[in-house]
Amino acid sequence: MPFFLTAAVRVTAQWSSEPIRRAAARFMRDVAATLSPAADAPAGELLLCLNPALPPEQFTIDASGGSQLVICAPDDLGAIYALLHISTQWLGVTPLWFWNDQHFTPRPYVAITQAHQASTPAALPYRGWAMNDAVLLTHWNAGTSQETVWEMVFEALLRCGGNLVLPDAAAPAPAARLALASAMGLWLAQPAAAPLGAAPFAATHPGLTPGYNAHPGEYQALWAAAVAGQKGQKNLWTIGYTDPDPACATPAQRADTVNRALREQYRLIRAALPQAPIVTYLKGETLSLYRAGLLAIPRDVIRLWGDNGYGKMVSPTPHRAGPRLPTLPPAAEPAPAYPHGVYYHLSHSDLRAGNQLTMLPNSMEFVCRELSESYQAGVQALWLLGVSNLKPHVYPISVAAALWRDPTTPLPTIRENYLAQYYGAITGPEAENAPPPLSAGALASLAVCLEAWPEATAAFGPLGDQHGGEQFANYTTRILATQWLRGEEEAAAPALAWATGDIPFAGQIAWYRARCAEALTRMEPLWERCEAAAEAGGRLWQDNLLLQVRLYALCLHGAVLFCDAWVCAADAGQRDYKESFYLLGCAADDYAAADKALREAEHDKWAGFYANDCHTDVKLTARLLRTLMGSLRAKGDGPYYNTWQQQELYPDAAPGTLPTTENHLPNDQLYLAMARRRAGATRR
Repeated sequence: MPFFLTAAVRVTAQWSSEPIRRAAARFMRDVAATLSPAADAPAGELLLCLNPALPPEQFTIDASGGSQLVICAPDDLGAIYALLHISTQWLGVTPLWFWNDQHFTPRPYVAITQAHQASTPAALPYRGWAMNDAVLLTHWNAGTSQETVWEMVFEALLRCGGNLVLPDAAAPAPAARLALASAMGLWLAQPAAAPLGAAPFAATHPGLTPGYNAHPGEYQALWAAAVAGQKGQKNLWTIGYTDPDPACATPAQRADTVNRALREQYRLIRAALPQAPIVTYLKGETLSLYRAGLLAIPRDVIRLWGDNGYGKMVSPTPHRAGPRLPTLPPAAEPAPAYPHGVYYHLSHSDLRAGNQLTMLPNSMEFVCRELSESYQAGVQALWLLGVSNLKPHVYPISVAAALWRDPTTPLPTIRENYLAQYYGAITGPEAENAPPPLSAGALASLAVCLEAWPEATAAFGPLGDQHGGEQFANYTTRILATQWLRGEEEAAAPALAWATGDIPFAGQIAWYRARCAEALTRMEPLWERCEAAAEAGGRLWQDNLLLQVRLYALCLHGAVLFCDAWVCAADAGQRDYKESFYLLGCAADDYAAADKALREAEHDKWAGFYANDCHTDVKLTARLLRTLMGSLRAKGDGPYYNTWQQQELYPDAAPGTLPTTENHLPNDQLYLAMARRRAGATRR
């Protein structure tokens, strides 16, 4: 006999905790959204029972054949996952329901027909998100409050099977987010720059020069206070030492200092929490010391490796042609094997070619291969995924969530499930009732667009991970425009050497134009295909891939025009400042249109979502190009500023006869006059 789940159901538990209270309230919210009240509905009960014999975070669900559904779990997370499983499996609430605007059509009841259900352990014990650079989320309230925003972030993480979060400590009110994540049952990770979650030494000891060798007692007291203050939390404790130290002149001396710091931090944690999980980040100098065999990391500490920021498990390099050293555990290790983890970027902001507003520019095949190969290489303790602002990265997040459950899951299966789940029926708040499911052909057309995205992005190098996010067509333009504005075109722009190497400024312009123009030949057709699929994909499609393709294509087009503008102004034989001025105006329009595309996606609860686009900052690119237009006008139309105006508004008048009854046009109005004339429009 099935268990009938109705709006009258209640949740009771054999133990009390804040995560369980929140989980029960969340489940009842899902019930209210998906089940319609009925006077004669049976009032069933979901009973949460504590069963310490089950493995951590696991659960069983048994229908007694009556009015009770018995859920057994060994801990809070097991019970949380059980309720979320019922919500997803039987109520139809998808893992990213909030972020993908899922619409619910209430039903009278749901019949749970399985007599017994049991969870399957995830492939990794620790699975989480790093929320670094979440600059959009920290300035958006979802139409309600900041607490709602972060509650929905952490709920999505739990629904995706995650259990760990690294909140952005640099964002406003970090303590509130830490408290909320903890109250929802999540483990809390600590950043590399804050071992044990301690405050920076320089901030707590302003009169002292940082250095463990000079001030061991002060450091130890700082660490001890951090452990004592947080030992009641579910922490994944970070140990490490990154402060500069004047006493270290050689790698061996530096390693000795780091090792002494590691031993003391490890001792403090083990004295207070013998079973607590501990991690140390292997990056930069620490990674070099580890590779050299100079670090003595305790055997049970998770070694956290990292990708290069673009999804490849190699060390970051300042130049695309530089050495790419693998960042994976050594092939052979002494037994027992050490625990390993990975910090993997699905979103990255590096002020070069990162992706904050758009998906990872690498293929999901590439991502699956890197993560699966990492797992096979021994990275089986922790996956920490950089997701920043979450909403632009919902598809890669879904792919990674499937893999941390089972790294052998085929990508086509993941993609088909994702599209069927979120686009199988158009689910949006603008519709009163969900329309019928999409045909297989319609879903296939969406899949083609998703697969085409990475190949359409701009490549700054020949390798699979050397594709740029939307920051590439913004930061590169601003780097070159600033050099031009300063009149330093005789020298290469040093901030672009990471991509071009040491070549002249003109060569950098040519290189950049070629990269963007080539990508544009792929991105514009993809834009057309995404537009054609918009009717099938609905508002969700418009707000996700179509928005990202539109944004990226407009930035590419603006970048090409910017490069053409420089050539017009720089060609000594045929220098044309006025044409350069006009092309810069067109480029600025493209970037402004890209920013407008973001604004147009800010509907309903998304109002203001992109307002704090301060990392890519598309609107800044447009403003900088308009500033550069003024410099060109000064060169080509100053000091009287009437020649261009006469040529555009009174092309038939004799030279030097600009009517004195009209003011000199501002740059933006002069540019608009040029645009109208080139479009064949008549004045006024």
